[in-house]
Amino acid sequence: MPLVSINTSRQSTVAVWHTTEDLDILQSRVSVTDRVASTLMTCKPHRRREIIGTRYLLDQILAEGVTILKDVHGRPKIQEYPDLHLSVSHSGAYSAVMLSQSRNIGVDIQVHRDNIRKLAPKFLYPDEVEAADNDQLHYYWGIKESVFKAWSKGGVDFKSMITVSPPIIQDKQLKTSAVFDNSDTRQEYVARGKQLGNLYLTSVVPIS
Repeated sequence: MPLVSINTSRQSTVAVWHTTEDLDILQSRVSVTDRVASTLMTCKPHRRREIIGTRYLLDQILAEGVTILKDVHGRPKIQEYPDLHLSVSHSGAYSAVMLSQSRNIGVDIQVHRDNIRKLAPKFLYPDEVEAADNDQLHYYWGIKESVFKAWSKGGVDFKSMITVSPPIIQDKQLKTSAVFDNSDTRQEYVARGKQLGNLYLTSVVPIS
């Protein structure tokens, strides 16, 4: 399983791996709960790859086997590190994880989509779609998905509740701002993006 990217800052660590090994061999190298083991026996191949790939990646970053649980909102957490916050994303054979001491973080990874402009009206208003090129549309999508994961409580309208400042891309990277606002809660985020071949990696960290 080759490491595609890893970036560590003062606020977080974000890593991307490409699962290329035989899944049976890879599964023998990770420890999972009985519930997850049962799921792996019945789930579809792509879902099995996601589960095993994520656990293997975390084991490598933390240099030990860890147990992934979910809180009441479905947000993943690490049993052995209760103060370390986790976000996870998958696209095809790629897995991305984000670790941080900050709460309400989010990560997303997307393989390039030729039909991104057709999908964009689901998460942007018409004038935003018109003003953006295809790379920017991928980043808008990824950043809004990252904010959605950071919120994690559902009931989100991507168009009206998540606002992203127009992403300015330099050397296939960007830094911008995003805001989640559902009238009851308002949270500002620093959003980052990076293009890795045909992958778009995005992450958000809350501004205190």
